[in-house]
Amino acid sequence: MSVVDRILEGIAFLFFFALAVVLVVIALGWDPTPTLVYWLPLLVAETTTRWVIGAAGLLLLVLGVYFLTRATAGGSAEGSILLESPSQTGEVRVALRAVESLIYRTLRQERGVRESEVKLRHQAEGISVGVHLVVEPDISIPDLTRSLQRRIADYVQQTAGVPVTEVRVLVRNVSRSPRPEKASGSTRS
Repeated sequence: MSVVDRILEGIAFLFFFALAVVLVVIALGWDPTPTLVYWLPLLVAETTTRWVIGAAGLLLLVLGVYFLTRATAGGSAEGSILLESPSQTGEVRVALRAVESLIYRTLRQERGVRESEVKLRHQAEGISVGVHLVVEPDISIPDLTRSLQRRIADYVQQTAGVPVTEVRVLVRNVSRSPRPEKASGSTRS
């Protein structure tokens, strides 16, 4: 996230926080009518104050449009990885969401993984993968994590063609009981 994004999100947070406080105070019984009747004519009477109110309104409008465009934007180039240099026929990109899906597929197939969360970070030379796990009891955590690191890096490289610079695994917890086996007789791969 860029510095501009952080600043705009901070301004939006402050505005919505102030608005929320005012609404809660109104809900608790405060009547804003006398205050507004007294202050509004004074605020509108001064040219400098009208400019400040106009600038604040314009800032809120810009923030609204900015966040609306971010929310409705499809897959952007920022959320994808360029596989090859652009040529005459175009470029090839792989969305980070697609890479994330591949990693979740690998995690679902691994015996001993109960819950998982994947975090990706795009780097110049490839992607960095962070995996947070809850594992079943009686599983060798060092063996499981080494296997996952190797399998994730290999699978993403072979399937998507995206180089994996590192795979960091954090075992957040060990579950209390093993995952129940399916009654249909199917085996886990």
